[in-house]
Amino acid sequence: VGVLLLGLDGFRLINDTLGHAAGDQLLREVGERLQQLVHGSNTLARPGGDEFSIFVQDADLVQMEELAGQVLEALRRPFHVAGQEVYVSCSIGICFYPEDGRDNESLLRNAHVALHQAKEEGRNTYRLYRRQLNEDAGYRLALRSDLRQALDRGEFVLYLQPKVETSSGLVTSAEALLRWVHPQRGMISPVVFIPLLEETGLIEPVGEWVLEESCAIIRRLQEQGFRDFTVAANLSPRQFHQQDLAQRIGQFIGRHGLRAEEPELELEITESMLMRHEAQSMDLLRQLHEMGIRLAIDDFGTGYSSLSYLTRFPVDYLKIDRSFITQIGHSQEGETVVRAVISMARDLGLKVIAEGVETRIQLEFLRIIGCDLIQGYLFSPPVPEEELARMLERQARGERIGAGKADT
Repeated sequence: VGVLLLGLDGFRLINDTLGHAAGDQLLREVGERLQQLVHGSNTLARPGGDEFSIFVQDADLVQMEELAGQVLEALRRPFHVAGQEVYVSCSIGICFYPEDGRDNESLLRNAHVALHQAKEEGRNTYRLYRRQLNEDAGYRLALRSDLRQALDRGEFVLYLQPKVETSSGLVTSAEALLRWVHPQRGMISPVVFIPLLEETGLIEPVGEWVLEESCAIIRRLQEQGFRDFTVAANLSPRQFHQQDLAQRIGQFIGRHGLRAEEPELELEITESMLMRHEAQSMDLLRQLHEMGIRLAIDDFGTGYSSLSYLTRFPVDYLKIDRSFITQIGHSQEGETVVRAVISMARDLGLKVIAEGVETRIQLEFLRIIGCDLIQGYLFSPPVPEEELARMLERQARGERIGAGKADT
């Protein structure tokens, strides 16, 4: 018997933003599509939540991989829910009886292990169970437990990746990036612990800590003489939709003595976050803008096809996604997209940040076409606050501080 266990990617967000009735409707439509793929003595079930399972008798590996591909394809088409087109994908775990378990409990447990592996490795894909995954699952379980105490123990730290003006070569701002320094395991990759923060709901208190610590860093840099240096913090979707977000940020600004009308704080948000509750997003962004906070659209070009929101929302920067920057020097189509974004931004009075800049070829192209700021390993990786301060001190003395060690 082959067991295919699938979980919808991002279902909680749809449920939270469109309502439980819309979530129920989406689950019914997913079930109807899956039913079309199940024939004969095979069985489709919904164990609960956003998970579905398919049991296939006399299955082999080829059959199960083909079925997984059919499931992914069936869910690729849009769903019509609550008067809107909604796109979802799924992650799939596959295991077999009796090789991967001789009873229901062990089979479904191991299918869940494979499902979580698929989610960790990018989602919208499937993974086969293997014994090593159980060890990985044990590691994740231990991290989840430790993560609940990490904030209280002061194990989180912000690293800062400089942003450089292409025209002057000067570092004028930096993005704050969350790091976890585990007392026994050392530095834990954000790729590992950020999804765990989201799964456990800890993303809200930790995200709040990031905002306040970003304000504290700005203040400490100002005390060292760097008065006009901006620090950008990322907002998670759950943070963005908190009712009192602007008030909370205002408290952090006041607590750390930042300038009321120009606190040198920047917030990075994604296109999808803006569009899920357009009226609410408009009110929040106006409040933040009136507070002097700069706003940047992160991962620009990978989300909504309609760009009309750029004329309605008070944003300051567009941040071109690294997937387009990596095409510079290799793809004329990719270079055309980058040119178009910069030209459009200039016409709208917005500045452009290119992230993921790793080669001199990319840098020269961006400089020639008038990109305002660059960020990436060509100049510097994310660094501790103390190292950034030393970098700014050398810059103030007139030293050239760009690393520029990446390959061309």
